[in-house]
Amino acid sequence: MEFASARVITDDIKRLVKFYEDVTGLAPTWYSADFAELATPGSTLAIGSTSTMAMFGTGAARSAENHSAISEFRLDDVDGEYRKLKTMISDVVQEPTTMPWANRSLLFRDPDGNLINFLHTGERGGHQEIRPLKDRLLASAGHESRVGRERFKWGVNAPNWRKSSILLKALFFWSISLYASVSICLSVQRNCVRTVSHTPRNPGSTP
Repeated sequence: MEFASARVITDDIKRLVKFYEDVTGLAPTWYSADFAELATPGSTLAIGSTSTMAMFGTGAARSAENHSAISEFRLDDVDGEYRKLKTMISDVVQEPTTMPWANRSLLFRDPDGNLINFLHTGERGGHQEIRPLKDRLLASAGHESRVGRERFKWGVNAPNWRKSSILLKALFFWSISLYASVSICLSVQRNCVRTVSHTPRNPGSTP
């Protein structure tokens, strides 16, 4: 299965297609007076007139009533794009902001009120890097899991667990050495007592 496109339905297709053409810089492909597409390497945004919905049944989709879906476009410089588009965008929901999951995001609405997100995914070492959100979450989860296991195991902060390990090993070997020394001393003492108790008396000695 392959994701083909997302389609937006509008009462004014010419106005909406022109808006998306201006903000994305993509040239639309018109297949009819009521249907156009703007294609990117990853996916396609389709825009259709409300008249195209007649064959799907009355009320199947209504223009300008989207309150959940967001059309997202990934680019290299969100802030730079925002500076260029300020005069074209009349409804900015959120100016360029770095989200908790590391995306740099610009959120605004098209003329029909549909949400659009211009985003850049991830930064590292001062250089922007496109990195899937799934990979970042898995890496973060793996790191936290390892740190949690170390803290649980050693009862100390994770960076200090190696020091604790060395101290525990030293204590273990010291205990073995102490046990061996005590065992030797007790063994020698028992042998001395046994030797004295079995030494014969001198017959000429005074009782």
